[in-house]
Amino acid sequence: VSASAFASTGSDCGSNCYFLEAAPSDHSSVIVWATTDEMCYNTDGSNNGNCQTTSVYSGSSSVRESSRTASSAIGKGMANTENFAGRLAGYPQNSTSFAAGIAWAYTNNSKTDWHLPSKDELNQLYINRAEVGGFSYDYYWSSSEYNAGAARIQDFLYGYQDWSGKTSALKVRLVRAFG
Repeated sequence: VSASAFASTGSDCGSNCYFLEAAPSDHSSVIVWATTDEMCYNTDGSNNGNCQTTSVYSGSSSVRESSRTASSAIGKGMANTENFAGRLAGYPQNSTSFAAGIAWAYTNNSKTDWHLPSKDELNQLYINRAEVGGFSYDYYWSSSEYNAGAARIQDFLYGYQDWSGKTSALKVRLVRAFG
């Protein structure tokens, strides 16, 4: 619950969101953060890099760093998920083979605006883990990229946030923003 509205671009509530809802349970298995599909950005800006070793953000290194910093905030999880998984529309690969793809394909109670939480959204899940329930004492993926080969994670045993290589197999709990 947020005392003031936050924007969640791509969510049903748009710029008038006050709540985050967690999916009723974790995804059924651990999963890698990124696909090996060649749809991410190389350092030269070309869009044909393996997503486990290149960035989901295009542009210069300073633009990428700015995007990574912004991607951590509450309200950014949906945009992060759409930025990455949404590009799969033209690809024949199975989008449920990586964390953001799981979010992109998920539907619950007729709602389709579920996303992989940003780093700060995931931290809110940790803070409210007793009320939300069903978490393992394990590491969970956020939608926030740390660098070309890693993404932000949350430890649900001790509560610290860190990063892990995109090829690590970790837990996923999806969220959605609403007004």
